[in-house]
Parts: sequence; C-alpha cells; structure tokens
Amino acid sequence: MKFKINKNYISILLNIVFIVFALTFLVDSGLHRLCIYLATLLWIIEGNFKEKFNQLYEQKIILIYLLILCCFLFSLTFLSSSIENGFWYAKYSNGYVYLVDKPIQYFLMAIFISTSLKKDFLKWVLIAFLIQLCFFSIYYLGLTFDFYRGERGRPFGLHRIASSFSLSLGVITCIYFYTKFNTKLFYKIILVSITLVFILNIIIIGGRNSYLIILSLFAYVLANKLISIKKLNFLKVVIILLTSLSIVIFSTYNVSHEFKERVDAVYSDINSIINENNYKTSTGIRLSLYETSFSLLFDSPQNIIFGLGMGDTRHKFITYIENTDIEKLSITKEPHVHNQYLQIWLDGGVFALILFILIFIYLFRLKTDNNTKFFIYLFSLVFLIYSLTDNIYHNSKVVGLFAFFLGLFLSNSKNYIFEIKSKSFNNLK
Repeated sequence: MKFKINKNYISILLNIVFIVFALTFLVDSGLHRLCIYLATLLWIIEGNFKEKFNQLYEQKIILIYLLILCCFLFSLTFLSSSIENGFWYAKYSNGYVYLVDKPIQYFLMAIFISTSLKKDFLKWVLIAFLIQLCFFSIYYLGLTFDFYRGERGRPFGLHRIASSFSLSLGVITCIYFYTKFNTKLFYKIILVSITLVFILNIIIIGGRNSYLIILSLFAYVLANKLISIKKLNFLKVVIILLTSLSIVIFSTYNVSHEFKERVDAVYSDINSIINENNYKTSTGIRLSLYETSFSLLFDSPQNIIFGLGMGDTRHKFITYIENTDIEKLSITKEPHVHNQYLQIWLDGGVFALILFILIFIYLFRLKTDNNTKFFIYLFSLVFLIYSLTDNIYHNSKVVGLFAFFLGLFLSNSKNYIFEIKSKSFNNLK
C-alpha cells in the first residue's frame, strides 16, 4: 500500500505557518523559529522546485541578497585578519556564525513566502501582522500610562528604533488595506483608528528618524493624492504640500512633549558641535562615525572597492581615532556606524552597496497591480529613510521585517510573471 501526500493539504498547512509566523515573529517567544523549521520541512515536501527556482531567478531580488552575503563572506575570509563580526551584533564573536544565524534564517522565510504564499492567504497574513502590532501598541500604551510596570525602552524586547520602524510598516500596511480591498465603511473606520494608534505610539516612543519617516509618508501620500487632481498644477501641489507639512510639524511640536524634546535635542547637539566642538552628543557621535567611515574608505582605492574587511572594522576605527583624534574614541563603543549604506560599504565593499541599491530597483520593476506598487513605494521610502541612521543586520527583528515584506511583494507578482512567460512562449509557437 503506497502512501500519497496530498500537496494541496501541504500548501494549506504551509500558508497557515506563514500566518502564525506573521503573528509572532516580533515577540521573543521562540515560536518564530519553530515556524521557520516547520516552513522549511513543508516547503521541501511541497515540491515544485523547478517552478520555484525559476521564479526566484526571474525576480532576482533574493539572489541579489544572497550575493550581498557572499560579499560579506569574502570580506570576512580574505580581507580580515580576524573572524570577528566587527561592528555587528556583539552577542556573536564569530562572524560566520552570525551570518548564518541572523541574516539567513529570516531570508529562508522570504524564499518560502515568495514562492508558496497563496493569494487567498495574503490578506490573512497581513491581518496577523497587524494584530501583532495592535497588541504591541496596546501593551506600550499601558506602560506609558502606568497601567502596569515594564521596561519602557524595549517593549516586547524590541529596541526603540526597531519598535518605531515596525509601527511605520504597520501604518503603510493599513494604507494598503484601505486602498487594495473593497472593505465596508465599518472596517475602514477600524483601519483609520489603528493607523492613528500606531502613529500615536511612534510619537510616544520617540526617535528623530521615526518622525522623519512619518512626515515623509504623510508628504508622499498627500502629494500622490494632490497630483491625481487635474485642476492642480505643479506649483499649487507644492504650496499645498509645504503648507500642510508646516501645519503638521508646528502642531506636533506644540502638542507632543516627546517630539519637542527630540527637535530641541538636535538643535542643542548642533550648537554644541559648532560652538564647543563637542561631539559627545547623539548627533555628534553619528557625525563622527560618518566622518571616520569616509576617511577610512577613501584612504586607499582598495578600501573604496573592497571595504575594510568585515572582521576588522572596529579595530581599524579604534586605530584611526587613536592616531587622529583621541577625543572621539567613545564612538567605537557604538554597536555600528548608524548608517546602513556606510555599514554595507565598510563590511562588503562597493559591490555589496551597489547590490543593496539594486534590490530596490528590482522591487520597483516588479510586475504587479497599482495598489501593490504603491505599497512597495511606501515600504521603500520607510526602509531607505530608516537606513540613514540604523543598520538592519544589528537587529534580527528588523531583518525579519525586511525579509517578510520582500516575500510578500514577490509572492504578489509571481503569477503575473509566469503568465507573461506563457504568453511569450505561445507567441513563439
């Protein structure tokens, strides 16, 4: 008696695992790891490898990401005097272990989601993600208003910046739901309410980068709406946009203590740098890291092309500052250089940086519907601004968010790609 596996049941089980993953991967429960293990097993049993690998090859994005990791591996193996992970996650002294455990585990889910997520389950995966963020928001609001005790700086084990980044992605997910699905008025009111709660949490949590993301999202969505109005010319669009932004910024500054505190801190930091040459502030430390990064990169053509060697970045920072400006030695205690683009360039060379930018170019070129295209633009805007002051590889949850959304975008366009290929093949016949 032969035992046959029903592939449809396997696909349904795999998609249920995606829903559970979307519901849990921001929480330090260990359940997300179980989801990755189960998804790996079910994805292998599901089969259809030829079609899956054809899709990955056609879309290129996952392959580009793996090439970036190859650049890091090359840098660690051939350009570094040690196998430490340099400015990366301090928990791992071995760079190879870090690369396998952090960036790769979540991108396995990106591969699984992109090739196996069914369209009928897409909505439920996104709903699960929003439910997780709703619990997160309610939990954090409870901490803020002292309903119970907890660590305010790291709700659910997330760093403040990662928390705001997650909520920003929640905001654009709500916008996508609002525009994509023909929901009833009741559900639209719920979506608007959830969006406002997410924005309120972002303001409370704080972070200048987070405020810039929200203002940029507001500006982009508003500009997109204004451009669609035929009666408005370019000048009128710019005037309305600048006026609206000014009103929002002025109102928020006068209403939100957190926003006012952050803006005043930037102003104070800049004054300290100009008047006292004091770089031991939040803004000063970041500027020092950027200045040192560029000085080391442009020290030689080899550094420009290949970077500093992933395992040696921290050591080279320390040596350079000891020889040039010992007053800035404190910046070497930072976990990374607070800039995704510079960190990739330092650790993987200019080729890794070009590949990173190519990911977004290929994202923009994905063949999908207009609503999903708008979703991709919003995601890219959020992520590219976030990358100006942080490093995704330092925070596994942010890597998980990046991989999760890439998987969703790729899954949304896969059927269209194969449809085009089929038509092209028929024309040749």
